Amino acid sequence: MNEIIGVLLAGGKSSRFEGGDKIFATLDGETLIERAIRKASKQVDKLILSINNYESDNLDFKIPIVPDLNFQLVGPLGGILSTLEWISQNHSYVNNVVYFAVDVPFFPNDIVNTLLKMKKINSCKKLFCVSHEGIIQPLFSLWDVSLRHQLKEYLEKDEYKVQYFLKKNSCIVEELKSIDAHSFLNVNTKKDLEKLRAYI
Repeated sequence: MNEIIGVLLAGGKSSRFEGGDKIFATLDGETLIERAIRKASKQVDKLILSINNYESDNLDFKIPIVPDLNFQLVGPLGGILSTLEWISQNHSYVNNVVYFAVDVPFFPNDIVNTLLKMKKINSCKKLFCVSHEGIIQPLFSLWDVSLRHQLKEYLEKDEYKVQYFLKKNSCIVEELKSIDAHSFLNVNTKKDLEKLRAYI
């Protein structure tokens, strides 16, 4: 089967966002997590949420929640590993997993199609992501589930840099040109959120 599972990465500590977890911050009448679920669910067959273990008991978004179990608070790779392992156990027929960052509210509505086209052209590769204005966007990426083995070995060596793992595993990167300039702006602070309101 060619089913695509999407993963929303929402495990950040929100340390720079005063007043609570930024995924519950509101933009145009919906929280960032609600917005991400709405946009991503239109592009994939199934959707799951990756989040820090200590937060998982307080959430109910009607989609599976996969906590960071073995590598907590090491950045996004901990969540990616936990979800790849969860998918391999619960959806063993699935090979392709697409990741989305919850704190990037204007990500393209066709990002999954872009990544799948890249994979079709480079079918022997297992890892794909996009860039915009020369900046790689590693949290908008397509992973083959089998990469969980390499990723686990990488994390066990106390290596946590996302872009180094991508480079080490021959990630294919495609520059996106015909998209809005604010497509990959993310929310770290309340000032960031206020700036993004101008694009609604």
